[in-house]
Amino acid sequence: RWERGQFVLTDLGSRNGTLVNGVSIREHVLASGDRVQIGGWTVLVFAIDDDLEQRALRLQKLESLAALTGGIVHDFKNTLGAILTNAELLRDQLAARPGSEAETEMVDDIAIAARASLDTARRLLYFSDRDEGSDLIALDLGKLVDGVIAVAGRALQARRINVEIAIGPRLIIRGRPDELHHVLLNLIMNARDAMREGGVVRVAATARTLARTEALELHLPVEGDYVELTVSDTGCGMDAATQARALEPFFTTKPAQEGTGLGLSTVYGVVRRLGGNVLIESAVGRGTAMRLLLPRG
Repeated sequence: RWERGQFVLTDLGSRNGTLVNGVSIREHVLASGDRVQIGGWTVLVFAIDDDLEQRALRLQKLESLAALTGGIVHDFKNTLGAILTNAELLRDQLAARPGSEAETEMVDDIAIAARASLDTARRLLYFSDRDEGSDLIALDLGKLVDGVIAVAGRALQARRINVEIAIGPRLIIRGRPDELHHVLLNLIMNARDAMREGGVVRVAATARTLARTEALELHLPVEGDYVELTVSDTGCGMDAATQARALEPFFTTKPAQEGTGLGLSTVYGVVRRLGGNVLIESAVGRGTAMRLLLPRG
């Protein structure tokens, strides 16, 4: 089975047992090249296609980052909350004291900085949080895309960027409207930023039914019905090194004043929480396609 970025082999109490590399196992994390013996005679060699193995390793790295980030950010958020609460209380006290304008301004600066840091922490939690999804609702993907394009339209026109939309009929996904709006807007604005001299953004979506082997290859938790949403551009594209790190929090190729590096990590976090995955197809000078696989609602 596929579990947290690894292939895990489990012996379910077979009569003759299962051996990996000559050692009897109950459960074993498989690596490429492992020799698996089932029963008395059947011997299999476990192999992973190089591309699949690399994607599995990247996914494992991202999930480790998400787990580490989540614990740190929750503590950081609690600390910031205490700073902000005390700053607001201090401001109220200073407001009743004549001649304390300079001190009040300093406290206001503290509160502004704390709120900005809390906003960053919340965006990091998009990347790291896991929840049960009890408040997810059914959403029409076509309507969601139309709403995001309406918001982003002016920014795209200013760069002379045309938009093409190809959304299949009755594509329903489950999620939170604000999160998925944020995901789509992030992808479209990233595409805009990759096209300094104009170009085309294409938003396309189709229904896909994946067998178990296909789901495993795409690092999805279960087989079944999915929606494949692709946002592509005709921009500068990414090299292999950039693609490998693009979904990590705080990684960015933009100047410091233009990006925080949290856009794509937010996209990744939301999509993984919904039981999907994010795939990147890109080449320098040939544009980028961001493929999102989301369970159908």
